[in-house]
Amino acid sequence: MKTCPCGNDRKSHDITETPDYSGWSIFLISMGISAKPIKVDFTCKKCNKTFDTITGEEAKHWVT
Repeated sequence: MKTCPCGNDRKSHDITETPDYSGWSIFLISMGISAKPIKVDFTCKKCNKTFDTITGEEAKHWVT
């Protein structure tokens, strides 16, 4: 598993998970319907570096 320069990984409490949605998904979310992201970026809160990204099927099954 990838880590940031501080040594944090996806499961650390010191990261921010930022999902990215398609235009259609954003429309569904605005209507109150849940949608799956197309990409999720993982950024360290301490060093502010984005150290990992998931896309495709892995992103669709991502859960916070």
